[in-house]
Amino acid sequence: MGLYNTYGETQLKAAAAQGKDLSLEVFNIGDKVDLKDGVYLGGTGAVVVIDGILVGEFKEVITSWGHKLKPKEIIDKYNPLTHAMEIAKKMQKSKK
Repeated sequence: MGLYNTYGETQLKAAAAQGKDLSLEVFNIGDKVDLKDGVYLGGTGAVVVIDGILVGEFKEVITSWGHKLKPKEIIDKYNPLTHAMEIAKKMQKSKK
């Protein structure tokens, strides 16, 4: 949970990570945004910023081998809480 700015349809806290205040702003493709150039992953998609402008939004990431990855799967892999939640679910199932 928390506050997010919205880029296209993708919510990100990336501005806060760059030391900026979140203002619950909504940005569309072609808008000047508050992010540095790069590719950003959110739970619902990935956005691309070039020259400070939101130039693209994608619902999946495709690897060089053609595998389709959902941004949420990538984020969850690096989220330490995801592992803890999986353990808790297994413990609950074993109690039933």
